[in-house]
Amino acid sequence: MRRLLLSILICVPSLLWAAFPEATNRMVNDFAGVFTGAQVRQLEARLEAFSDSTSNQICVVTISDLDGYEPADYAQRLGQKWGVGSAKNNGVLILLKPRSETEKYIDVFIATGYGIEGVLPDALCKRIINNDMAPYLRQDTPDYYGAVEAAVSRIEPIMLGEYHEEMDYGDESMDLDGWDVLIVLLFIGVPLLIAFFPTKKRRARRRLQNAFTPEEFAAAVPAALKAGVPAEWISNLEMQMPGRTLQGVRNARTRYTLETEKKRAKAFGNSDDDIAAAASIALAAMAAAFLSTRGSGRGSSSRSSGFSGGFGGSSGGSSFGGFGGGSFGGGGAGGRF
Repeated sequence: MRRLLLSILICVPSLLWAAFPEATNRMVNDFAGVFTGAQVRQLEARLEAFSDSTSNQICVVTISDLDGYEPADYAQRLGQKWGVGSAKNNGVLILLKPRSETEKYIDVFIATGYGIEGVLPDALCKRIINNDMAPYLRQDTPDYYGAVEAAVSRIEPIMLGEYHEEMDYGDESMDLDGWDVLIVLLFIGVPLLIAFFPTKKRRARRRLQNAFTPEEFAAAVPAALKAGVPAEWISNLEMQMPGRTLQGVRNARTRYTLETEKKRAKAFGNSDDDIAAAASIALAAMAAAFLSTRGSGRGSSSRSSGFSGGFGGSSGGSSFGGFGGGSFGGGGAGGRF
């Protein structure tokens, strides 16, 4: 039994990383093929020089399929697997999933390592996406290279400590008096309160969405119809419940939640094989989180990763020596266009 558990702990992280491409030891990884060869070489030379001269690393990845992951999760896991950044955890990964025939939107995420979150917080990452990248991505024919180059041009001086927000976006500090605060509350707080107040209709919808069995779902339908929930919405949700409950299994992050979600998925008609496959994803994530925590060196001043890159060698004849095992801590921001 002990040998079996050990084998699972060893194999599960490998299965977790299987969906992600292996590190190429390049700063620009155009897996989606949206850049020209000249653009890749130009940006690669720029980012290699930036890494060589500062030890800060900016990695660009375009990918055509996120394999079911959310952009934030994919970017963080890929940056962690590759070890983007140095031992100072000063890496940034710009992930871009272009528009395709089946998915008519563009996903972007800027993920940050632990050591860079202080100068590049989530809010600033979001503003870079909205203010610098969005104009290129909202064109009829998106300019993916222009968007990435704009983000790099903004991020480089930030990582060097040479950037101040007020230089480009204006000083957003406000000297508010009591009347200003009241106006803000009236024009922002009241609409938010109205939008999210738990009305009977919202409570009825939530009860349907959280139903544990089809019988519980059916029992909640009359009250939902009486509360004004459209019958078509209820019908669509009922058809989606097997998939929703299976996703609940995949998203489970504790053993108790996993067992609960498995029972719920079974009740809504999912097969044992589908539930087992979804549970393996959840167990893989739990094992990876556990091993990452064990390897994070909590007693050390450096928050290095249990899954670090550290790939050696050079690329294209430059002095770039590969990723240095940087650790990613969940920082960053994303956008969809």
